[in-house]
Amino acid sequence: MQNPAESYWLAQAKLDLLKRDPVDAANDAEALARFAEGRLNELLRDAGVLKK
Repeated sequence: MQNPAESYWLAQAKLDLLKRDPVDAANDAEALARFAEGRLNELLRDAGVLKK
């Protein structure tokens, strides 16, 4: 399951998710993805790459 190209953080998060209720884990993963996408878009807007 370990991909040598993935970060330690991601590998650990995947192992932690396997110990959780799959519905809760999926919901949390989706929330984290939305957060990360929002942060990326914020940085890209600040850099002038995306329109404000």
